[in-house]
Amino acid sequence: MLISAAESNIVQLIKKRNLLAILLLGLFSLNVLQGMLNIILSQNQGTTLVPIEINEAMWIGKKHPSPEYLKAIADYFASMFLNVTPSNAVDRINTVLKYVKPQDYAAMKKQLTDEAKLLEKHNQARFFTPISFDVNDKAKEVTIIGDETYMVGRTVVEVSRKRYKLAFVMDKSSTYLTKFQLIEDEVRS
Repeated sequence: MLISAAESNIVQLIKKRNLLAILLLGLFSLNVLQGMLNIILSQNQGTTLVPIEINEAMWIGKKHPSPEYLKAIADYFASMFLNVTPSNAVDRINTVLKYVKPQDYAAMKKQLTDEAKLLEKHNQARFFTPISFDVNDKAKEVTIIGDETYMVGRTVVEVSRKRYKLAFVMDKSSTYLTKFQLIEDEVRS
């Protein structure tokens, strides 16, 4: 009787062990599957920079954004680059550098910090008012024409019509700034 009770307990324990082993194997398989899906899905993700103000319909794909998106994002970067005072220059530089490809980071940082030092040295503020945008969505470039104003205190020192070219690259639905370049400068006052 004691032997049959012990055998019965052993059989029940073996059944429970087998059930737990099956459950453990199922959970392990589920974890492996979830890990593989995370790897596969993370390769298709990207960060899309959304302009602060959206005035028209726009779309963005993995490699090709709409012209409206390029215009809006160029306007955003122009305001970050060109509406600068000595007190906000460092914050603006850090914000812009978050959207620069690693290989362009050093050159862009040098360009921005040199301009910020020059503004600080002369205690100037710079403001840019865009007038027109020329979007080349195939090349992912935007040319902005606008009036740039330099001020010391409340006194306007210089107003000039300037043309800037911005170039972007798309990588996994992420927008990166690769070039911000002054093309033409025409001093008016």
